[in-house]
Amino acid sequence: METKRCCALAGELPSSINNLVIRHIYNQETTLEAAIQQDQDLALQAFDQEPLLSSLSPEQIIDLFDEMVANTKEYLVGW
Repeated sequence: METKRCCALAGELPSSINNLVIRHIYNQETTLEAAIQQDQDLALQAFDQEPLLSSLSPEQIIDLFDEMVANTKEYLVGW
């Protein structure tokens, strides 16, 4: 599998920075795909990969995701 490389306007990112950024790119792609497909399971997978949630237990992540979906239901037509 070929590793994606981020390319800023000023050129290619150093590997150490690229490795930090690429995780977020993949996660944003998964989030977008979940929204397009209206796939709650895929959206939860993307949400679960969010680095800011790493201190939460799997149960807390699911609860937070369910709360987020419930509170934004009016904007999530078809969910």
